Amino acid sequence: MVRAGPNTAAAASTFFEETQDLFLVQHVHAATRYRAAQEPSMLDYIFTDEEKLIENVKIGQPLGKSDHVVLE
Repeated sequence: MVRAGPNTAAAASTFFEETQDLFLVQHVHAATRYRAAQEPSMLDYIFTDEEKLIENVKIGQPLGKSDHVVLE
């Protein structure tokens, strides 16, 4: 289990900077993980190197007992 802390924040910052350095476009813009008693979060991503390559990402219901939604 990953716990939030200084290293987690640094890793998130590094991840974001790398996607910017590679000119990647993020196509998911809403929460993708819902767990009871926790704030929804965006943990699932779709990146491309072209802005118009993916026009519409649909966020569906979780599959089975998962706390992650299905992305189409």
